[in-house]
Amino acid sequence: MRGGPLACHPIARLDCRGGRTLLKPIISWLHLSDIHFGHGSAAHGWNQHLVLSCLQADLTRVRTRGVPPPELILVTGDIAFSGATRVRDGQAESTEYQAASQWLRNVGQGLGIKPSRIFTVPGNHDVQRSADHEPAIARLVEDVREGRLELDAALADPRRRALLARRQAHYLAWAAGFAPACTGTAPAPEERLFWTHRLELPGGLGLRLVGLNTALLSADDADRGRLWLGTEQLARALLLPPPEPHECIVVLSHHPFRGHWLADEQNADAWIRNHAHLHLSGHVHEADSEQARSGAGGSFVRVVSGAAHGEQTATGGSPGHGYNLAAVFLENGGQLVLRVWPRRWSEKNKTFVEDQDNVPPGQPYSEHPLNLKRAPARAPPSKPLPEPRGAPGSHAYDIALSFAGEDREVVEHCARRLSDAGYRVFYDLWEQHTLWGKDLTAHLDEVYRGAARYCLLFISKHYVEKSWTRHELRSAQAHALRSHREYILPVRLDDTPLPGVPDIVGYIDLRTHSVERLVQLLEKKLGPAESRRGREEAHEDVEALLQSTEAPNRLRGLMKATRAKDPRHLARLLEILGTDEVPRLREQAAMALGELRDPRTKDCFLAALEDSAWEVRSQAGWGLVHLGEAVREDVLQLAKLSKNPHARLMAQLVLNRL
Repeated sequence: MRGGPLACHPIARLDCRGGRTLLKPIISWLHLSDIHFGHGSAAHGWNQHLVLSCLQADLTRVRTRGVPPPELILVTGDIAFSGATRVRDGQAESTEYQAASQWLRNVGQGLGIKPSRIFTVPGNHDVQRSADHEPAIARLVEDVREGRLELDAALADPRRRALLARRQAHYLAWAAGFAPACTGTAPAPEERLFWTHRLELPGGLGLRLVGLNTALLSADDADRGRLWLGTEQLARALLLPPPEPHECIVVLSHHPFRGHWLADEQNADAWIRNHAHLHLSGHVHEADSEQARSGAGGSFVRVVSGAAHGEQTATGGSPGHGYNLAAVFLENGGQLVLRVWPRRWSEKNKTFVEDQDNVPPGQPYSEHPLNLKRAPARAPPSKPLPEPRGAPGSHAYDIALSFAGEDREVVEHCARRLSDAGYRVFYDLWEQHTLWGKDLTAHLDEVYRGAARYCLLFISKHYVEKSWTRHELRSAQAHALRSHREYILPVRLDDTPLPGVPDIVGYIDLRTHSVERLVQLLEKKLGPAESRRGREEAHEDVEALLQSTEAPNRLRGLMKATRAKDPRHLARLLEILGTDEVPRLREQAAMALGELRDPRTKDCFLAALEDSAWEVRSQAGWGLVHLGEAVREDVLQLAKLSKNPHARLMAQLVLNRL
């Protein structure tokens, strides 16, 4: 007999020397670093095209040699060469990030990896050093580099944090099209300087990816020993949210925590070594992987990727292009094991080959056990049905709308009238930021199974035909069976019978009633909107702040309007975005308008792409992304016809995200 079921899997193997059986990998990735788009002369640029094309071809070859196909792409900085400030001869503007986006997406497409699985952190070459020509930024950077001001104190000050973000503005705008920013509603740029993202893995395991920003203070060739990581980044990475017992923590940064690049290197390395499992970095352009001992007695692994496109050495030696493939395997005893396949450039053969200097003799990979085991198998706990919810305060919404897309016009009219009256309405277009990335089957089941006090069904021939509406109906009926009062409120648009809703159930016919009359009846059915008086007072308070002549008051109003997502503020928000003299207020107005997801914001967002402030253009771009395909043609025209290069760049980023 040649073997049991494991022999059928091309990845599963028996390590006879150790008597171990490795099951299939639970997660795998491609690790890239130091690509430097836009670097060097025209000849250097063409060489980069050739080398990166060979890298893509090599990825296809190594997959046929037993290397697990990567599920993620992890990029540890220096995507561009100058933070998109260097303009080549014959170009109107820098194309560093456009080239990076196109190449990374092509690599992902060849591997079957979407942008939502491509994670990046910035490097020193992603900093716009020209931003330091502004005295306030230059003073801030110098004060922190020299230790006169703590980095954490600078990050705690919104104004200073925004100044630091402006040094990476082009990178942050580009990175918004990749993970983790593109997996949900993107926060303001200064809130995306560093990040944490969690993925569920097989076997009861979790993967926490941590993106640290070691390039916040990068400025010149004297960076070594003058960069700081700070404590906020570490605390957010390791504590928010608290790690799960069986969670693999993988940290990404551009600079390694060895070599004295960071002034607080010893502190950063101690925290990561003792509380994470893997640290992936770049910057030094030489591949390496090593296993270290943590203070807790476990194993911690550092992996440095070579430069995807390196430079010729100072002595004229061959450039050291390279990259890594890696996978975490599960042993039959529950132990996790990391394998790294380093690849390096052969100048003689003009191709990528096995990096024999970084693997044991006769083996194509290095192997490192991780200080983590799979959670013991256990039966899932039974999940009791939630108790019926009766009190208005126990519901997220007053009413949930269930309808077919063909009937959207009348439904949206109804939704707006109810919202204007102060009721909380679940209407899909207003919940795109919530629905984005979720398992819609499970999430919509929760919504229609009792997250609202009532469910309004718009019955038509289209409603009966759609699978999603049938799913919503089943969830609503399940809740109705357990409820001690009516829950489903049918609204007829035609005579199509709806299975599961008997004809004897009372309904409103919109062929004989106007939408206004329907809303009046719903108001009587729902009763006074929960805390309606409080919401009216809050609305009036926000309006008063928005109309204030004092900029700090207007900013307070804009922050409240962003959280409230109240369409009644639309007109004033549009006015501030279009006319206010303070860029910070225009930025916040764009953010508040983006939360509304209202088609009436389109023209104002398009105009704001021409704004002089990058932060305003960025938020306007996200507002257009939230509006979806309906804005594509308008954005495309702006990208082609605008005389403003910044507007064209932002329009192209919007199109990439759409």
